[in-house]
Amino acid sequence: MKVAVALVLDSRAFELAKYSLISAMLHGESNHHYYIFSHNFDISEDDPIFTIARDMGVVLRCPRIRQDREILYNNDFRVTSTSLLKIDAIDILSKDYDKVLYIDPDVLIFDRLQIADLSFDSHPIAAVYDMAEVIGTYDVVGMESKSAGETPHYFNSGVIFVDSKKWSSGLVDQFYRNVIEHGRDCRYRANCTSVDQCAWNMTFDRNWKRLPLDHNFQAFGIYLDGWKQAKVRHYVGKQKFLPIRWHRNDDRDVALINEIHRKFGKKTLFNPLGGILRGLNMIRKIKLTRLADASIRKIDDLLAAPMIH
Repeated sequence: MKVAVALVLDSRAFELAKYSLISAMLHGESNHHYYIFSHNFDISEDDPIFTIARDMGVVLRCPRIRQDREILYNNDFRVTSTSLLKIDAIDILSKDYDKVLYIDPDVLIFDRLQIADLSFDSHPIAAVYDMAEVIGTYDVVGMESKSAGETPHYFNSGVIFVDSKKWSSGLVDQFYRNVIEHGRDCRYRANCTSVDQCAWNMTFDRNWKRLPLDHNFQAFGIYLDGWKQAKVRHYVGKQKFLPIRWHRNDDRDVALINEIHRKFGKKTLFNPLGGILRGLNMIRKIKLTRLADASIRKIDDLLAAPMIH
């Protein structure tokens, strides 16, 4: 079975994305191929990422991707966000690979995901619930849930597994129609700024395989036990896994980052305070952690019940 792992990014995310990519390579299989789709920039052939890939014995390709559609959003504002292009990248790869894994540049993979064995239950994609959405908690001022007490089956689009047998290019056309519709009115939130993620959810509404949280555990729950064991950590929000912040990064983060640092010939890091700052910050963030815990309980309830169409 042929499997592709892909990222789509602009130049601003490239340095961070190298760590995401190598974390995937470290925990991938021999038949996996890796792609960085670059938007509005070229990746130099001399970049050390190519040497690292060769040394690891994996296939890495870095094609450019462009937005050929003119998207009018809110009447005359043109949406050119790189994030929209991940559906185009997936569509390209679905023609040559049996399964595709897309990850955002702020994701680290800590364990094997057994992508070839993943069951999609006849759905085209598999994903994980968005932890903030299920309880209507957002980090954007003024954004509010429209669900009126009904939790939508809304997934986080930062980690998406794709079954190419169930994929069709018509999904791409539907996605871009939903981007336009979102410009008129988001069905999920008031004052919404999440064009890409909402368009994904509109396109695959209740047509996605629900995966456990450990396949995309979001940093909303960074101080919970689930974060400690997660196969995939997604560092949503403004603070990513780099640069290291001792009040947020834990030993597991640092061990993986140091492993990747060594591949780049960089100096490894050591926490001189032994987790004290992180422990203090955990106390300071207790209210947020309680919200995240409520989110997990809600997701457990959702996963225990059928997703009714």
